[in-house]
This record gives sequence, structure tokens and C-alpha cells, in this order.
Amino acid sequence: MNTACEICKGACCESIIVKAPEGDEGRWLTLHGQALGFGRVQLETPCAKLCGGKCSIWKDRPLLCQAYPVGGDNCRETVKRRRANWAEIFAAMPEPLTDPQ
Repeated sequence: MNTACEICKGACCESIIVKAPEGDEGRWLTLHGQALGFGRVQLETPCAKLCGGKCSIWKDRPLLCQAYPVGGDNCRETVKRRRANWAEIFAAMPEPLTDPQ
């Protein structure tokens, strides 16, 4: 697990930013989350598998979780919004990445 993730203790497991697909599924996501622009939606998603700030199914986590890059734009936005110690977490992250669009 990345050091930044160990400090953060799962902000992305509490709330995640995803790109909404076109069509009815995207519309549903937008209606159930907060639209952030550029087709992105923030969803409050407290994960039942987050235990003590760690993923209890890390090796078998969903592809959505696997594809959420540590240090990516969405990761940083989520951490800054949810963690008071965001600067400490940012310092432990790998070089800033740009999330795939």
C-alpha cells in the first residue's frame, strides 16, 4: 500500500469521483451524486470493506478501485475535501498524475 494511502486511511473509500457514462446510467449517477463538471460525479460511498482505514479485500478489490490512481487529480480532490491533514498526505504521494478522461 502506498504511504499516502496509509496516512489518508481511505478518503476514496468514503467518497469517490467517477466519470459518468453517457445515457441513462450517467444520468442516474448524476442524480444520485454531485455533478462536478466535465462529466465527473462525486458519490458518497462508504465502503463496507474499509476496516481501520485499510481495504480488507485489497487483492480482490473492484476494477473501479484499482483504476483510481494515487496522486491523480480525482484522488487529490477527494483527499483535500475530506482530510484536514491533506498537505501531509499530498507530500507522501507520488508525482502528480492526470487522471485518464
